[in-house]
Amino acid sequence: MGKRWKQGAVSLLSASALMALGQGAYAATSAETIPAWASAEIQTWQELGLLKGDQNGLVRPNGAVTRAELAAMLNRIYGYEAGRAASFADVPAQAWYAADIAKVAAAGILQGDAAGNATPLANVTREQAAVMLSRALHLSAASSDGAFADEGQIAAWAKDAVHALQEAGYITGTPAGEFQPKKSLTRAEAVKMLNGAMGTLIADGAAHEGVAGGNLTVNKAGSTLSGLNLTGSLYVGPGVGDGEVTIESSNIGGTVYVLGGGARTVVLKDTKAARLVVDKASGEIRVKLEGDTNIANVEFASGGELDNGSKQPIGLVVIKAKPTDTVHWKGAATELTFASGLSFEGSAGHISKFTAASGLKNGKIVLAPDFQLETFTADGPVQVTGEGKIGTAIINAEGVELSKAPGVLTLNAKSATIAGETKTSGSTGNNSSGGGVIDLSTKLYSYAEASAQLGGTTAELQVKQYIAFLQDPSYKPSVANSATKVPDLTNATTFVNSSFDVKPSIFASLRGVNASVLDASRTWLWLGTNDGVTRVRLADNEMKSYTTASNDLKDDKVLLLISDGRTGVYAITATGVSHIQQ
Repeated sequence: MGKRWKQGAVSLLSASALMALGQGAYAATSAETIPAWASAEIQTWQELGLLKGDQNGLVRPNGAVTRAELAAMLNRIYGYEAGRAASFADVPAQAWYAADIAKVAAAGILQGDAAGNATPLANVTREQAAVMLSRALHLSAASSDGAFADEGQIAAWAKDAVHALQEAGYITGTPAGEFQPKKSLTRAEAVKMLNGAMGTLIADGAAHEGVAGGNLTVNKAGSTLSGLNLTGSLYVGPGVGDGEVTIESSNIGGTVYVLGGGARTVVLKDTKAARLVVDKASGEIRVKLEGDTNIANVEFASGGELDNGSKQPIGLVVIKAKPTDTVHWKGAATELTFASGLSFEGSAGHISKFTAASGLKNGKIVLAPDFQLETFTADGPVQVTGEGKIGTAIINAEGVELSKAPGVLTLNAKSATIAGETKTSGSTGNNSSGGGVIDLSTKLYSYAEASAQLGGTTAELQVKQYIAFLQDPSYKPSVANSATKVPDLTNATTFVNSSFDVKPSIFASLRGVNASVLDASRTWLWLGTNDGVTRVRLADNEMKSYTTASNDLKDDKVLLLISDGRTGVYAITATGVSHIQQ
């Protein structure tokens, strides 16, 4: 096992002191007094060599921390990556803090003032530090007005962050109950605050087991952590880069934040956590769940891939990614809300309830053949493509396109594009239950059921007539029209000719094809054979098969195909009738 850093810290020193980081750690001298409320944390940081004294050996616990020093501290804890960030006119390229400012700014933790300056050498106030730390910890906004006696002095832009840190237990008030938001943050306060927020720091890329406590932060790739028992959260920091981290047989009471890692995967095996958040600033990231892993909630704040190979479906998934981000998904979930992002791609799995939220801006959903949405609700404009299956689609907004028809469609919007056809509310079709509900699942009938139940459209009347021909032993092709010579089809058992206005095939004779038909828009070609029905999209020759195995046919020997007048067909087989709605 590798050496475990029980606690972590980084230097909070001035530029001159930072130049001496290669020297040994100094203990606080007797010339200065260390506040009792921070003495344990300061001693631990000194022992680890992460908090060093100045040239006189002084820690200066009551000295103020600059914005540059706080940026350096956060960067060394979490290992932020270089990225595209705003350049600041007051940050010289050669300054010791230039790289730290750039990385922390790229991560969205430090922002410039109204003039576009980072003011790196200005003392950081307690409320400014609260905002930066809250962003680093990805804490949700909290509101608890009245938590501090000087609540009215806290800037509006800092209140949510201050309250979030207070609620999480990372900051407390003075004995008088004040937060003192405008006061400069001292070194002792910074150490105390960061020590609790960071918790145990794993920075060696080695294997560790049995770590217990509040939070835990990993900032280097290669670690395998097993038997964790945390009451707080686990941070897979940006310092992991594109590397791999494995968490095994662990219990995380709070949230697992995946801020680093790449296509090589962050793995959680046989691990329980209340929540998982994926938020990587740039690059690929993949999270894989294995074994008995149980995650109640997952949030994507960025793009990424999640492979739920565990035995448990995830309870709730929320995608709040950037407009350019794509989320890749594999596995089972009970509920998923697509709130923002460019696209969702499901490769395999099942989601019971999928909602495209009202705030979604022209999102795209791609469903592979092995992916299924039990219920899909579109509250905003969205485009769904692919061969995956949608059981029930509820469309509540304009601008929705489904390339494949769902089993049941409830259309509460004025219109939607379903399988290339514009559907309007009220035009529910024969198999509708009314009120905008359209059942687009395949309907199977015996000959007797078809003869008794069909007849509402011209196509259905033709189906009934053909069944009558099939069941009439005296029927011959000449009965339909003795004056018309019909082609000798290779495999068709029986057929009707042009007098009946139903042609068995658009091809005069094609070996293996018993029947064929084009839809009205000439987009889809349907072929009936002894092995079932095949649908071909003429634009790119994309094919889909319908057989008894897929529960779309009574049997696979197709005698005749009749267009339903929309984009589907009636397939008459040797033993029954199928209405395949596309």
